[in-house]
Formats: sequence, C-alpha cells, structure tokens
Amino acid sequence: MDTQNRIPQRELRNNSGKILRDVERGKRYVVTVDGRPVAMLSPYKRNQWVSKSEVIRNLCTSVDATSFMDDIKSLEDRLDPEYDPWKK
Repeated sequence: MDTQNRIPQRELRNNSGKILRDVERGKRYVVTVDGRPVAMLSPYKRNQWVSKSEVIRNLCTSVDATSFMDDIKSLEDRLDPEYDPWKK
C-alpha cells in the first residue's frame, strides 16, 4: 500500500469525519501506531457476491491460463483422494 495512505492513529482520531468520507468514496487507509501498521480502513462492501461474467473477465485479463492450470494440477497432485473435509 502506498505510504501516502498511511495515517497515524492520532490523525484518525482528530480527522475521523473527513477520513470516513474519503473511505466512503473508495479510499483505503492503513492506520499506524508508532509507525507500525495495525489496521486497514476500507469501504464496506454491501454486495460480497461477484457475477460469473465479472469472474471470467477478471480471470481472462489478469491470469495466465497455462500457469493457472499448472497451479491447479499441482494442487490436485498433492491432494489425498481419501480426504473428506466433512468427516471428523
């Protein structure tokens, strides 16, 4: 995350109204205490679901298909075929 989006806890306390308006418009902040990042302040997403077409579009534009399939195959090779996550 960009260092310009880091804000000290004191600034959050003193300017909470302005910062929350920025967040509502989509800006994200990392809140710091003594220079250490301790929290992420980001917009609340009301709709957590993503449409199928958006997933496909994102996969097609941001993922190398060959590399992606190699990763899937690698995972499949490491999975125990007898493993059932629903059985305790």
